[in-house]
Amino acid sequence: FPVTIARFDVATATDARHEYYRNGVREGYLSWDANLLSIAATQTSGDVRILTNSNERMRIFANGNVAIGATSTSTKMRIFGTSGQVLDIDASGTSTGAIDTGAGITFTGHSGPSDPARTFAQIFAGKENGTDGNYASYLRLSTRPAGGAITERARITSTGNVLIGTSTDNGTDKLQVSSGSISSSGGDASTILRRYIVTGK
Repeated sequence: FPVTIARFDVATATDARHEYYRNGVREGYLSWDANLLSIAATQTSGDVRILTNSNERMRIFANGNVAIGATSTSTKMRIFGTSGQVLDIDASGTSTGAIDTGAGITFTGHSGPSDPARTFAQIFAGKENGTDGNYASYLRLSTRPAGGAITERARITSTGNVLIGTSTDNGTDKLQVSSGSISSSGGDASTILRRYIVTGK
């Protein structure tokens, strides 16, 4: 059984806090208040490190940036690892196996100071069918026009076919473009794209 070596107990509305000082200046604290555990570095240059097996695994910098597997970053988040997959976006908590279930990333920003935050684009990986045990899946890219909703623009199917402007695969052509044409700068597109189909014209 674990042994309690320190206990912080208050019977008021204030938090229970363990503060850390150096040369009389508070450097950080650990506190528990209203079901919220806080770990804080209070100096302007103070970072928070999390270690396991005596090795640093994650760092939260004073400016709010987060690094996992690294000790520096110039972006809001950096995940560092060896060659291979370093991030797993898992939506398998939805276990119905229904068509179009999956996981995605949404990109959000502002169009101006008078406008609320807007969804700009999405990347989504989903199931192509509703058959139990069949995990054929697609990758979908979506963007948003001004005044409109998020709209699918391109899709890579489970068989590697690329669809642009449509989500319906004819099952044959590697590149399928709906209601549009294919062009290339400085040459004939057909010499670059050996096989394509244009539909909906």
